[in-house]
Amino acid sequence: MSEETVKSILEKLDKANVTCIDYAYYIKDNEMFEDSYDYCDEFDKLYDLLIFKMYVKHGIDPYDDNNSFNKFKKENGKWVAEWFNPMELTIKIDDILDGRISTKVVEVLKNNKDISSDIQGLFLFKLINCTTYCTIKLKGLMHMEATTYSNFRKSLKSFMKQVNEDSEPLIVTNKNKEEDIVVMGKDDYDSLVETMRIIENKYLYNKIRRGREQLDSKSNYHDLIEVDGDE
Repeated sequence: MSEETVKSILEKLDKANVTCIDYAYYIKDNEMFEDSYDYCDEFDKLYDLLIFKMYVKHGIDPYDDNNSFNKFKKENGKWVAEWFNPMELTIKIDDILDGRISTKVVEVLKNNKDISSDIQGLFLFKLINCTTYCTIKLKGLMHMEATTYSNFRKSLKSFMKQVNEDSEPLIVTNKNKEEDIVVMGKDDYDSLVETMRIIENKYLYNKIRRGREQLDSKSNYHDLIEVDGDE
């Protein structure tokens, strides 16, 4: 029954040309609609039937603040579930329905740590006295490579290919440090902008806060979804 409900919701979204839903917005016909409640019910149902059920099955705390589920979206023609934290964790909905969740993914969700402060730290990071091509590790989160302006100019095509294939930003340094720039692929830039918007979205975090308050007050309990078997 739960699998049929999930597929029915996804078919409804497909017919409406909706390709992404979360609490803060949805995307329909390639247009983003912010702060809309049009698909909140669908999001809640998918979360209960897929994410919450998966958490319970694998012994993952569904109320762990460090596991911040983000959205359902269509990627390469397939619906996937995507987390804000752990960053860029995506699982195909078909895999969730079929129980094909790797032990590695389960361990990541169980042992995850809050990385929002690290993300914001990226904006506070400033490269100092780097005049040659080098690799810098920032807070263990990612590698940021840097090269001089002259090297970047000589190998522009190669560097452009590198940042897109590796999905890692490149710092281009100049003699005047105030003129240093960061080069990154457009897809990575779009993801970064979206991530920062989610961090600042009061509606999403207020909804999470209200859910935690209801849990603490024991005023809104409901039966857990059965893990195995369909009706």
